[in-house]
Amino acid sequence: MDMHEKSRGILNKKFSHAMPEMRKCVAGLHGGRATPVITRRLNMRKAALHNLGCKVNAYETEAMEQLLETAGYEIVSFEEKADVYVINTCSVTNVADKKSRQMLHRAKAKNPDAVVVAAGCYVQAAADKLREDAAVDLIIGNNRKADLVPLLDAWFAGKAIKESITDLAGSNEYEKLHIKKQAEHTRAFIKVQDGCNQFCSYCIIPYTRGRVRSRRPEDVEEEVKILAEEGYKEIVLTGIHLTSYGIDFKDEGIDFLTLIKRLHGIDGIERIRFGSLEPRVITEEFAKELSKLSKLSDAYAAAKAYSRPSPEEAPVITAIFKVNTSFTDYYISDKGVLQALINRRYRYVI
Repeated sequence: MDMHEKSRGILNKKFSHAMPEMRKCVAGLHGGRATPVITRRLNMRKAALHNLGCKVNAYETEAMEQLLETAGYEIVSFEEKADVYVINTCSVTNVADKKSRQMLHRAKAKNPDAVVVAAGCYVQAAADKLREDAAVDLIIGNNRKADLVPLLDAWFAGKAIKESITDLAGSNEYEKLHIKKQAEHTRAFIKVQDGCNQFCSYCIIPYTRGRVRSRRPEDVEEEVKILAEEGYKEIVLTGIHLTSYGIDFKDEGIDFLTLIKRLHGIDGIERIRFGSLEPRVITEEFAKELSKLSKLSDAYAAAKAYSRPSPEEAPVITAIFKVNTSFTDYYISDKGVLQALINRRYRYVI
């Protein structure tokens, strides 16, 4: 027996248990029956996602991406040719509307045979226009983004279901979307609230996002624990109107401070930050309670300095102003912010 024959004999003996499956794979490539693993790999559809707008939209785009991955889609760059394009749209301004339309048409131009999915705020604001847009195949409104995979399954099965939209005006349901990872390796944005009850005359958000809906604190806590186990050290809490978190949990005594304290106790998380907060939440009690929490970012030195001001900071930190008589007192730690308030002729006290 020469050396080559001896080598073949050793290999055949070592991998004999795998040979039947390997033969099936080869047979599959030549018209026979392939193994399920090979079949899935050859038939895997490609999906690309593009996000427009706020950090809440970014979170929801990540969640939709992970839903597609779980369903067996291969996630590719938006610049690549894909079978499915998902654009999470924005409608906060006319410019945002225009960008949303541009990205939808750009996706269809990349691959005319692809399924183009419009999701999010522009869908809520202009569903009728999108139904008539030849570049758009499926539309998914806010609070329905978890329907993405079933809607795509229906499309590829030849069914006539082409949209999932709900009237948010009377809805108090918080859509349960979750993430297990994010593009950034150490910081994760966590959506904890949706909707707005303010109805400012210039703003469309209450109509595209609906009324205030808060995420259950235990649900947020569970997601943050999973992210901490994955190595994330910093979380950023975000929402459409973050200050309103918990107003739908009043009977349970749950508010934004309650949520912060629960997350502060999670092992592995070293820093907690917030999205935009309205001044009305920065009460004396809120500031004092935040000053006791070691994991808050230095960006919240205002709260810490309130109870331990330096001689230089004290005159600024103790500045109190009222924008109207119905608001609580606010504590300002940034001299630039204070000057801006002075310039805008708010009442203030040093």
